[in-house]
Amino acid sequence: MKWPRGKGLGGSSRINAMIWFPPTDHDFQMIDDLTGNRLGLSGLKQRFQVLTQRIGPESPRWTSAVCQRFLDVAQRAATQADPGPHHPMLYRRFNRSGKRWTSAQLLDAQPLGDGRIDLVRGQVDRVVLTGDQATGVRLVDGEVIHARQRVILSAGSIATPTILMRSGIGDAEHLRAHGIDSIIDLPGVGRGLQDHLIMPMIFSTAPEHQFACVDTPRDLAQWQAVGGGPIACNIAECGGLFYDETIQLHVTPTHYLLFPHPKTPPAMTIGINVTRPLSQGRLRLQSSDPRAMPMIDPPYLTNPSDTETLLRGMRLARQIADEMSLAGHEILPGAKRVDDESLIKSISRYSQTLYHPVGTCGGGNRELAVCDDRLFVRNVSGLQIVDASVFPAIPTGNPSTLVLLLAMLTDDTW
Repeated sequence: MKWPRGKGLGGSSRINAMIWFPPTDHDFQMIDDLTGNRLGLSGLKQRFQVLTQRIGPESPRWTSAVCQRFLDVAQRAATQADPGPHHPMLYRRFNRSGKRWTSAQLLDAQPLGDGRIDLVRGQVDRVVLTGDQATGVRLVDGEVIHARQRVILSAGSIATPTILMRSGIGDAEHLRAHGIDSIIDLPGVGRGLQDHLIMPMIFSTAPEHQFACVDTPRDLAQWQAVGGGPIACNIAECGGLFYDETIQLHVTPTHYLLFPHPKTPPAMTIGINVTRPLSQGRLRLQSSDPRAMPMIDPPYLTNPSDTETLLRGMRLARQIADEMSLAGHEILPGAKRVDDESLIKSISRYSQTLYHPVGTCGGGNRELAVCDDRLFVRNVSGLQIVDASVFPAIPTGNPSTLVLLLAMLTDDTW
C-alpha cells in the first residue's frame, strides 16, 4: 500500500481531495482536552467560525448525476437513522474559483508582517538542540537555520516524528539501534499511529453517466472562464456520517481503482471507512539517513471491532446502491460475496488508505504523550508541534480542518 505525502509548500494540501469537513462535537471535545480545556467547547466553536470565515471554503461548482442521486437516497437513510449536521452532503472544498487552494496559498493571503522566511528545496534533517533547548534546525545539506523564539514542526504525521528521532528525541533504545545519541527519552514518538482505511464498493452505471477521463476542449474552456464544469470536480464529491458517526461514506462518479485510466468503464464508487478506529500502529526509523523512508506499521483492522463496523458500513452502502436507479451491477466486491469471510477477503485485497495518518506525536494527558497542552514537546524548551501528529486519536472525518484550527489556536496573528 502506498502512502504518498505532499512535499513542498503547503504539504499534503497540494495533493489531497480538498475536502472541507467540519469537526463533530466529538472532535471539538478532543481538541479541547488536548489544549487543556482553555477555551471550552463554545470557545472552540467560535474560533472555528472565524477560521471558516477567513478561509471561505467553496461550494461545488459542478455536481455529477451520480452524486445527486446518492444524496437523494442517502439523506433519507440518514434522517431515519442519524439526523445531525454531518448527514450526507456535498463537500465544500479548499478552492478558489474551482481551483485548488493550498495552505501555503492561504498563508500568502494573510497579513503576516515581516520576518517570514521563504525557503524552497530545503529538507529538514533534525532539530538543533543546545542542552534541552531547541535553537534551530539543520537541513539535509548541512545549513543551519537559527530560531529567535521557538521551532515549530509542521511536517506531518510521517516526517515530524522522524525529525524528532534523528534529533535524539524518542525511544532511547530505538535511537541507539540506529547510532543516534538519545538526548530526550520520549518512548511515545512514533507510536499511536492511526489512519482511515477506505473500502471501495464499485457499481456499474449507464454510459451517459460516465465521468470523462480526458478533458474536452469545451470542459476546459468552461473551467478557465468561470471555474466550473467537470474539471472543477474533486472526484470525492459528497458523503456523510452514519450509525452514530461510526461510519463515513464517500462517493465518486468513477471506478475508484481504475480512474483516470482512459479505458475505465462507467462506474460509481461508495467508499466506506470506520471513522474512529481503535486499531493503532507505529512508525520507526529505517536508518538515521534523512533521505531514507521510515518503516510504517499500518494499524488497520487489528482491533476486531473495526472490522465489524466496516462490514456494517458495506451493507449500508449496498442498501443505498440498491435504491439508486443509476447504479447497475456490483463490480466490487461482487453481489455473490455476502458472508463476512468473503467480504473480509475483499477488504484485505482492495482496501486503500484514505491518507489521514495521525497520532505519531500524540499529546494529551497520558503516559506516552509527546506534547503538553500547548503542543510543546515534553522536556524540551522552545520546540512545538502543530500538525496532525499531535492528535491523541484520529478525528471523525477528514482532518484538514482540525489541523488548521490547531494552527489558529497557536498563532496570535489570527
